[in-house]
Amino acid sequence: MEKLLKLINEYRLEKGASEYTEYIPETGYFTRKSYFYEHYSWVISKKFGFIQWLVDNDKIDKQWAKNLLYESEIFNPLPYTDLAERLIMYLSIQDDPIEFLISILK
Repeated sequence: MEKLLKLINEYRLEKGASEYTEYIPETGYFTRKSYFYEHYSWVISKKFGFIQWLVDNDKIDKQWAKNLLYESEIFNPLPYTDLAERLIMYLSIQDDPIEFLISILK
């Protein structure tokens, strides 16, 4: 979880944010100081761009991610060819997308 938070902070700082993000395990929410964000859906949203940033900046183990996606797509292939889009789609249907995301980080 710490690695994911560091990457989120790195991404946010690169985009101009200056406040620290911390994880509250009891609720599964991210917070910026006293303000609560929506549930982790913002992390995996295409609009936010975090997943694309992870892929572009070589922050994930791409081969491991592709292997996991391939195994899950044997019977139900995803209609995307871009790795970031496939990850976003896959994360959106996961029971625990944060754990999956953590598992593919370098």
